[in-house]
Amino acid sequence: MNVKEASHPFNKSAADTILRSSDLVDFRVRRSILAEASPIFQDLFRLPQIRTVDSDDEPDDADWKDGVPVIAVTEDSKTLDRLLRLCYPIADPVFQTLDEEQPVLEAALKYMMEEVVPIMRKHLSADRHAGHALRVFAIACRHNFELEARIAARRMLFGIEPLSGQFVSELEEIPAGTYFRLLQYHRNGGATQGLPPNFCDPPKPRPRMGDERNDLQADALRRVLVASYPYLLASPDVTLRSSDDTEFRVHSLILGTVSPIFRRMFVDLEQHGRGEDEDDTGCPDVPRVFQVSEDGQTLARLLQYCYPVDYPVLETLSAVRSLLLAARKYEIATAIDVLRKRLMKLAELSPLRVFAISCAHRWVSEAREAARLTLHISIEGQYVDELEDVSAGSYFRLLQYREECGRVASQCVLNSPMDGCLSVDYEWTSYSCNQPNCRIDGPFSFASTISDPWPRYRPREWLGNYVRSSALAVSSTPWGAVVTDDELLGRTLAEATACGSCRPRAYAHLRRISTIISAEVECAISGVRFQVAINLP
Repeated sequence: MNVKEASHPFNKSAADTILRSSDLVDFRVRRSILAEASPIFQDLFRLPQIRTVDSDDEPDDADWKDGVPVIAVTEDSKTLDRLLRLCYPIADPVFQTLDEEQPVLEAALKYMMEEVVPIMRKHLSADRHAGHALRVFAIACRHNFELEARIAARRMLFGIEPLSGQFVSELEEIPAGTYFRLLQYHRNGGATQGLPPNFCDPPKPRPRMGDERNDLQADALRRVLVASYPYLLASPDVTLRSSDDTEFRVHSLILGTVSPIFRRMFVDLEQHGRGEDEDDTGCPDVPRVFQVSEDGQTLARLLQYCYPVDYPVLETLSAVRSLLLAARKYEIATAIDVLRKRLMKLAELSPLRVFAISCAHRWVSEAREAARLTLHISIEGQYVDELEDVSAGSYFRLLQYREECGRVASQCVLNSPMDGCLSVDYEWTSYSCNQPNCRIDGPFSFASTISDPWPRYRPREWLGNYVRSSALAVSSTPWGAVVTDDELLGRTLAEATACGSCRPRAYAHLRRISTIISAEVECAISGVRFQVAINLP
C-alpha cells in the first residue's frame, strides 16, 4: 500500500494512535484529545489493542505502525483533517463550500462530537450559502436541524428561480413529506398557518374514514379469527403474540415453508434459546411464544396467506399497505404478489398514495402507472402519509412529469387542428354567422390543413373562451376527459345559445369538437414518459 503521512500537526512521532483515512493518509493523533471530543473514540480506545499475528508468527503491520495501533476510518483525508482541527486546540479550518462542510458535519455526528456539531451547524446556515438554500434545507432536514431548515426555507422565498423547478441531489435523502411541507410554505408566501409546526417532522397521522373498523369491531374480529380455523388445528407448536396481545397458535412447519424469516426465527430458538413460557427444565407448558410487532388484525390477515384458507378481502388502501409491509418483512412471496395486484386495483381511487407505496417497494411499472393516473386529479396541496416513505427526489420527478404533461396538453388544445369537424356551414365560424351580437374571437383561430379557401377559421368568442378555458384546465389536470367536463361545456353552451344563429347546432358541434380535442390531448401526453428513479430517504 502507498500510505502517505498527514501534514502538521498530525505527523508528530509522540502520537499514540494513527487514524488511517479511506484514501490511505495516516494521521498521528493523541487519544486523550479525541477521547474528550468523542465518546465513540473514547469507547474505541478502551478496547484492548491486540497485535495480530500472521501464519509465519510475525506481527501484521497493517494494524500497527511504528509501535502504535492503526485504526482505519471511512472518512477521506480532507474531511479527517478538517474534523481533527476542530478537535485540537489549534486554528479552526476555513470552509468555502457546502461540499467541504457536509462530510465534516456528517463525521462529527457519526462520532458524536458535541462541541464540533454546533460549529458545523453555524457554518451550514451562514450567509454565504444563501444561493444554495435548497441544498442547505435538505441537509438540515436530513439531520433533523429544524432551525437551519427554517432559515433556508425563508431564504428561498426571495430566490429568483421558482422553487418547484429546482433539483439538488440531496432531495434523494429526505422524505417527500418534508419537501411537500416546503412547497406548501412557499405557496403560502411564508405563512405558517395550516402547516405542521416543523419541516423535519411529519404531522400526526389522522384516521381515514372507512379505512378500518372501530376499536370494538376490530377487537371482535380478532377474537373470531383467533378462535376459528385454522388456528385450532391439532398440534400447534408456536404462538405468535401480536402487539396488542392477541395470540395465534400456529404451526412452525407451515409458516417456515412460506416464510424464510419465520423459518430462521424458529431454528434460532431451537438452537439458542427457549420460548417465553418454558420453565427452567426446558419443557414447554404451552407452544413457544414469539412476540411480533404487527397488531392482531394485520397478523390474522397475514396468516391467511400462509394457511390453506381464502385470502382476506381488502377494501382499503391502508389495509393493503400494512399487509404489504408485513409480507415484505417476513418475505411471504405469495402474499406480496397478491397484494401487489390488489394495490393497482385501488390506484384510480388514490393514485398519489399508490405512487408513494410503489416507490417505497421499488416497483417501477406500478409507480409509472400510478404517476399516469395522478394526471386525472389535482395533487397540489394534497398530503398523504405515504409521502414520508418515499424520497423527495421521486416526488419532484412526479411533479415535473405532471408539469410537462400539462404544458404539452395545453399547447395541444391551443394548436389543435380542426380537420374533420370544420365546414363552411358551421355557424360558429366568422363568415357564416351573421348575428351582430355574436362577437368574433379576437386572439384565437383554429388551424386547418383541409382544402379550403380560408386556412384559418375565425371562431366566435364563445368557442374561443371554451378553448382557452380547456387549455388552462388541462395545464393543471392534464387529462383528455377534462375538456369534455359537463360544467365546462355547460358554461360554453350558455354563451353559445345567446346567439340565434349559433344556437341550433352548437351542442352537437361542441360535443364533436371536445371529443376530438380530448383524443388529441390523450395522444399528446402519452408521448411524455415518466422517468422513474426510485430512491428511499
